[in-house]
Amino acid sequence: MKKASFLIAIMLMVVSFVSAQTGGIKGIIIDGSTNQPMEYVNVVLKKGNPLTLFKGTISDSKGGYVLGKIPDGNYQLELSFIGYTTYQKAITIQNKIVNIGSITLQVNSKTLHEVQVEAQAPQMQLDIDKKVFTVNQSIASAGASAAEMLQNIPSVSVDVNGNVSLRNNSNVEIWINGKPAGITSDNEGDILQEMPAGSIEKVEVITNPSAKYSAEGSAGILNLILKDSAKPGYYGSISGGFSVPDRGKVGYNGGFNFNYTSPKVDAYASIGRRDMKFSGGGWSNRYVLNPANGDTLSSLKQTSTADRHFSGTFMRAGLNYHLNKMNSIGFSGFMMFGNGVMSNINDNQTFSATNDLMGQYFRNTATGGNRKMYHIDLDYEHKFDNNGSNLTSSLSFSSHPSSMENNYSQWITPNAITSTQQETTKGKSPQAEFKLDYTKLFTQNSKLQAGFDGNYQEQYSDVKGVTNGVPDPSITNLFDYFERDYAAYTTYGNKWGKFSTQIGLRGEYSYINFSTGQQDYTIHYLQPFPSVFLDYAIDPNNEFQLNYTRRLNRPRGRSINPFVNISDSTNWSFGNPNLAPEYINSFEINYLKSWTSHTLSASLFYHYTTNGIQSVQWLQNGIMMNTYMNGSKTLAGGLETILRDNFFRFFNLTTTVDLYYNKLFASQFDQDNQIINIPEQSSFTWNLKSIANVMLPANLSAQITGSYTAPYYISQGKNLGSYEIDLGIRQMLFRKKLILNLNIRDLFNSDRSKIETWGSNYKQESLNYFNGRMVMFNITYNFGNSHPSRNGKKPETNNTNNTNNMDNMMDGM
Repeated sequence: MKKASFLIAIMLMVVSFVSAQTGGIKGIIIDGSTNQPMEYVNVVLKKGNPLTLFKGTISDSKGGYVLGKIPDGNYQLELSFIGYTTYQKAITIQNKIVNIGSITLQVNSKTLHEVQVEAQAPQMQLDIDKKVFTVNQSIASAGASAAEMLQNIPSVSVDVNGNVSLRNNSNVEIWINGKPAGITSDNEGDILQEMPAGSIEKVEVITNPSAKYSAEGSAGILNLILKDSAKPGYYGSISGGFSVPDRGKVGYNGGFNFNYTSPKVDAYASIGRRDMKFSGGGWSNRYVLNPANGDTLSSLKQTSTADRHFSGTFMRAGLNYHLNKMNSIGFSGFMMFGNGVMSNINDNQTFSATNDLMGQYFRNTATGGNRKMYHIDLDYEHKFDNNGSNLTSSLSFSSHPSSMENNYSQWITPNAITSTQQETTKGKSPQAEFKLDYTKLFTQNSKLQAGFDGNYQEQYSDVKGVTNGVPDPSITNLFDYFERDYAAYTTYGNKWGKFSTQIGLRGEYSYINFSTGQQDYTIHYLQPFPSVFLDYAIDPNNEFQLNYTRRLNRPRGRSINPFVNISDSTNWSFGNPNLAPEYINSFEINYLKSWTSHTLSASLFYHYTTNGIQSVQWLQNGIMMNTYMNGSKTLAGGLETILRDNFFRFFNLTTTVDLYYNKLFASQFDQDNQIINIPEQSSFTWNLKSIANVMLPANLSAQITGSYTAPYYISQGKNLGSYEIDLGIRQMLFRKKLILNLNIRDLFNSDRSKIETWGSNYKQESLNYFNGRMVMFNITYNFGNSHPSRNGKKPETNNTNNTNNMDNMMDGM
């Protein structure tokens, strides 16, 4: 800790200065119908003759707004919101902050009626430091899971098991409401499949977080913001629907949510239920080769069919109490509980070098279990003034108890010998975290942040195995993992004219102890994680940013548990308890350009990884072994471009094109006296994702989503790529109180995973698929008397990055 404290002290000495205050405006907007603050009001400053947009922002949850760094001169201020009469005022800036005071907007009943019958498009906010996608009104989210919803987020991909990748990198942190919530690579697939998309308001994509955030995750953070109430009054919804998969049986979903907001109390509660049935399958061909000449010695051909049924319930509630204008306290929590069963049958055939059938056997895997998740938050905020200086603290606890039973049965022909195995697993993974964050705003353009973060987590798994009715120590395992992380950080940001900067330093100390039932392991280390952000705004709609951060990936769970997974007797997988963390130096250059009807976001990124964790496989005694090793170095870079086009009032298109380059340096491993050579290799691939929204007459709208992933190389192999087309239609009735949604996912049944792998003595090709085409129908009824957002959502603006103030740069990083 002394090392981290010393580094922090030096950094504070370097940045302990403030810049002179510059001109700007601030004020508060009140709803004339409720006398409550109005959120999401468009605040626009215009100048010139004729008047043209100079700068803009939107009001916050308290009705407040601030526009900084405005040159001296005469301007026109406009405050507008759908369904309200626009307010206009001429103002003069003279090198100071002009306080406009409280302005009341009055309801325009004629305009309100007109907009209530006009369909709205999903929202997207492209900032220089993060991207925010509002998904609560997305057609594709109706009746879907969180995993299915994330597939529509640019640069995000989700595989058939619900595992998430960001920019072609699976080392991404999944947070809920700004906190990890105990979601790990081992459980994220199950949690995201059970969580209904209808509970999520928006998704924040932070690809290179600053020192304020945990250094975990080389790809960055996907922060799922759950629905909350920020509008005075009460409102809620009831929804229900069903789904018909191309392979499987009919499933259903339903939900209810209620929100209430007043000057003193904000309260909300929701519940959702999903019951889904899927079928899938696949095949693989493995060839055993002569290392000397590459001739085939024998082969294994495997076909599989799988049926999956899971049901889950998601519940959430929260209460925020405003003690006074300067202090507030909040209590919230959510829980998920569900169960699932899966049956998988493998038909295995072995052939000789001359392709003669040598043997055949069948293996059935029947899995059943239940999983629960609990998460509780206690939050407190104290404001030192009304300018943004505050102290916040939070205490959170989460737990993931689970139980599972795997039954394996194997029939060997022609001798008809039967063997059975059974594994019973009980697990838990509690996690507790305490955070303390301090923010000091010296001027509108100068901010200091500092904080402390303490985290405790445990992963416990007890597996008891039985073979042919007799306890079997070879498939019995006890894995107990403890981790304690302590972190302190500070960041300082300043702005001079068009140039902004933020520098930060985070120190993290980790103490890890785990037992595999046979041996104990203890690891501890202290590491610094600096961050630097440089921003240059050519004008309010044209901005560059350069940033650097240092990050890491800690191996946990199945990646370090040496217990062998035997669900497929021809493919064994196990962890490596000697795995060490990998460290990443991450660089980004971002560019954001806005026009009247178009927005372009471009990001050039580069990751240099040392001690890289990579999957390794080799053929041993006819069985494919799969584990993880620390390799040498990897280089990963790419270009992400997101273009939002509003071609007409009724049509908009969001297109994402990602280019990726990866280079893996050569590595050599010695495993069980077998030398495994990973040659140096490099690969280039690209992805395309496009979402088209069409607003039709009579409150009818449609959405078409298409995605394509080009082939790309992986360690010891190649992924052959895939594509998918989704279609959605929405009809809104009775002034949007009743909403009907029809979605068809994977319209052409094309979303499949095909992979080729190879080594010195084998080559293998495999294809897997699940779900297939799915038709979903959902109906939602909205009720309530909430006032500020007459259409139930935040107004959409194309130019979402025109605030150009210090909060944009420092709160999102």
